Amino acid sequence: MGTHDHGTLASGIHRPTEVAPQPRLIHLTLEKGGRVLAVVPARGGSKGIPKKNTLLFQGRPLVAHALTHALTSRLITDVVLSTDSKDIARIAAEHDVAVVDRPLALAGDEVPMMPVVEHAVLKHEADAQAIVWIVVILQPTCPLREPADIDGAIQMLIDRGLDCVVSVAPSREHPVKAKRIVDGILKPYFEVEPSGGLRQSLPLSWRRNGAVYVLRRAKGFDSDPIRSSTVAPYIMPLDRSIDIDDPLDLEIAEWMASRVKAAVTSTPRDVDDSNA
Repeated sequence: MGTHDHGTLASGIHRPTEVAPQPRLIHLTLEKGGRVLAVVPARGGSKGIPKKNTLLFQGRPLVAHALTHALTSRLITDVVLSTDSKDIARIAAEHDVAVVDRPLALAGDEVPMMPVVEHAVLKHEADAQAIVWIVVILQPTCPLREPADIDGAIQMLIDRGLDCVVSVAPSREHPVKAKRIVDGILKPYFEVEPSGGLRQSLPLSWRRNGAVYVLRRAKGFDSDPIRSSTVAPYIMPLDRSIDIDDPLDLEIAEWMASRVKAAVTSTPRDVDDSNA
């Protein structure tokens, strides 16, 4: 359960639409027993929205979308779901995905991501007698992510020999514009904003969009690789970068998904001239 095989890796993926086979890499990985493990972290509670991970998006729970993304990826070989919720565990069972029961000590609001991932990886390695080479973290709150985004980030890590790849999107607000309120007065949060403040004059800024995190297992979990100084970015567009944290985010994501569906259904069909 929770293991699948897609055969070949993709080569030179820089955009999700450019996927080309490269059998040598995946065969090398599988011959040595190495696995690419997706961990879907989905606890039952949530501080922002109650039971957020089971909210319906396009008629299905958010966590179901994350599981489908993992199972549809061409490069992920194993999938597990970490949860403390029986309801979420049932959703995983419906998708034939192995469940790692998360202990209470790892289920609180203040628990960082890495201890949760480490617990899931170690449990899977013990249960499946698997050698995990690459760990992929897929949060349920990013339902607009595509399987090709996952494969693109994995391929980037392999091709460039990286330790960590994180998906990012362009920042809608430049960080230099961030302010604090101190004694009723606005103060710069990071640095003084340049005079003039023209957006076009500022360097591009990026933000983690929460969709895909790819880690090399050999680096271990003692430090937080996601926030290290050697993380490479996998760039995603804004229209696939909604991270649902409140009801408005969910509404925006639904609107974005509906817009994509409308564009697909309105595409003219090819005309068969032979019947004209």
